Amino acid sequence: MITKSQKNKIKKVLGNHYSRVVLEHLNNQNIMNKYGLPHNSTSVIVNVMNGEKNSEIEKDITSLFITISKEISTK
Repeated sequence: MITKSQKNKIKKVLGNHYSRVVLEHLNNQNIMNKYGLPHNSTSVIVNVMNGEKNSEIEKDITSLFITISKEISTK
C-alpha cells in the first residue's frame, strides 16, 4: 500500500498527472488488470489516492519513481 508520504513524493517526481505516465508504462509492459484488460486512469488514481492495494500498479509506480528519480539526480 502506498503511504501518504510516498504519495507526495510520487507527485513531486512524476507530476500531478502521474496516472498518464503510469498507464503508458503499464501498457508498454503489457500489464493487464484481473479481467485481462489494460488498466485505466481510475484504477491508478484509486490505488495511489485511496490506498487500494494492487501490487502490479504499486510495483510499476515504484519502478517509475526510482527510474525518474535517478534521471533527475544525474542531470
